[in-house]
Amino acid sequence: MKHIPDKRANRLAALLSAAAFGLYASGSAADGEQGSTAARLTAFENVRLVTATNLGTIESATLLLDGNSILQVGAGIAVPAGARRIDAQGKTIVPAFIDTHAHTNQSRESLLRDLRRLAVFGVGTVASLGVDTSDAAFDVRDQPVDGAARILTAGRGITAPEVGRETAPIWITSPEEGRDAVRDNVTRGVDLIKIWVDDRNDRYPKLDSPLYSAVIAEAHASNRQVTAHVFELSDAKGLLRAGVDAFAHGIRDRDIDDEFMQLLAQNPVVLNPNLPARGVATDYQWLAPLVAATEIEKLEQASNRDADARAFFDLQARNLLRMHRHGTLIVLGTDTSFDFPGGDKPWSVHEEMADMVAAGMSPLDVILAATRNAAEFLQLADRGTLAPGMSADFVVLEGNPLDDITNTRTIAAVYLRGKPVDRAELP
Repeated sequence: MKHIPDKRANRLAALLSAAAFGLYASGSAADGEQGSTAARLTAFENVRLVTATNLGTIESATLLLDGNSILQVGAGIAVPAGARRIDAQGKTIVPAFIDTHAHTNQSRESLLRDLRRLAVFGVGTVASLGVDTSDAAFDVRDQPVDGAARILTAGRGITAPEVGRETAPIWITSPEEGRDAVRDNVTRGVDLIKIWVDDRNDRYPKLDSPLYSAVIAEAHASNRQVTAHVFELSDAKGLLRAGVDAFAHGIRDRDIDDEFMQLLAQNPVVLNPNLPARGVATDYQWLAPLVAATEIEKLEQASNRDADARAFFDLQARNLLRMHRHGTLIVLGTDTSFDFPGGDKPWSVHEEMADMVAAGMSPLDVILAATRNAAEFLQLADRGTLAPGMSADFVVLEGNPLDDITNTRTIAAVYLRGKPVDRAELP
């Protein structure tokens, strides 16, 4: 990896769950500063911690919070008197999930709705890739809102002209226009640069090598990473030669070959595979507490068995697995598109994680892709793991996702910056 510096919930059920999982005071705080300090402390005890660090998974452990950050992690921790204590016996805590690839709405009101919906499903941070024409994402990034995921933004992505398709990205036809587009985004304060290299089934001109090479060089000169929407193997090879930092999709037209792997060895990238539907009938009843029955029925009807879809999935699964075994940093990204009809699926992280396991990755590797690896790629030093000093962003699960990745869906509670997210109703 190249490092560039710099809907309907049942309210009663929810309340009963909160009571069963609630905080209770233990001991009495001393007067003065000691009491004040203890009042900030919260301890989750007797819990399984998937730390996403070299400590691995810790059984019968304690997670001790000091306000909005993690103070201690491990077994045998002495909880100070006066701290609030939660007995999480039988539960598993994992870091909050990080979605490195989504497209959010542009008005502040709609954006906050997106981010609150994501938080309900355990997402603590999301990267909006390339359709941010307003300042809302920048404003909310700089002033996060309680109960909502945090956001990073690539501003307006860069592509060749796609007349009649999408006007949010910046269209370029020359290297200089590409450099200008990067400068414009950097002036806005973007976190990374997004490009599209795809002719959309021969419907539009493709961003070619001179254009994307200029964009990548200018971005690196401005200390920004470049993530590329890619489809064809030939384009992926060219992007590797140009020094791209990440693929926002896997290669989708054919199996990757030895030449690609040689280029990958010379120019490591981060991969967000963003796997397609598996072409199998799927049970969505796990969404029932939060999603209307009519919407669940639509989802299940759209997931019928499809041989062509299965073949498309299998191709990308093979490519993912080959890159994963090579040592490529794999991150989670869903391409969830809140701003497009039918794209409003804040639970997509759970589908994507299950798809990655179906592709051949282990549940642990998938959890790492959704937490530590994603934070590393997005250069977020304060989240992605359960470790002292990290932001208290985590998900409490009823089941162990290392036994079954679909246990990421058994959410008992979500905490962001040390505060519980209200999951009683999906915004």
